Amino acid sequence: LYARALQIVEAQLGPGKLNSARVLMGLRKALQDQGRGVEAAAAARRAVAVLERKLGGKDPEVARAKVGLGEALEVAGEAEKAAEVYAEALRSLQAVEGKVTPAELGAVEDKIRRLHQPPEPEPVAAREKSIHPAESTTSIARDTSGVLAAPPAAPAPRPARGFAFKCVCGAEDGSCVVQ
Repeated sequence: LYARALQIVEAQLGPGKLNSARVLMGLRKALQDQGRGVEAAAAARRAVAVLERKLGGKDPEVARAKVGLGEALEVAGEAEKAAEVYAEALRSLQAVEGKVTPAELGAVEDKIRRLHQPPEPEPVAAREKSIHPAESTTSIARDTSGVLAAPPAAPAPRPARGFAFKCVCGAEDGSCVVQ
């Protein structure tokens, strides 16, 4: 839909107009949501180039388009380049004080911080399940010192004494009195 809109806008107004850049950013988002990061990044690069040419590098719309480019680069698997673009966008957003919200600045800072942090380790239970899929019923817990530990082993079942019943009183030494 955005690709068709872009064709119409460029046919009527010509390429390189502000409206075509805005349609390109919509196309970028649609492609990105479909996991087509390389195509999304290409659309975003075109949009950023048009916006910079028409509005200059200090406009908040240019900075926001750069954030979109960073998002597309992330989807394309280019995390280092995305971090560079986010940093550039953050500098631009900070330069246009009063035209952006603190939340907007914080969101870009979070994106940069996230890309510079090592990936979080896989949760222990998931890792244990991937290593021993047939034995994945084991639960893992943290003891009071924060160390991961398996729960204590369940007591071995007692041999049946002529009839089957399960003790409900909690006695585990065979001293249960049936009432």
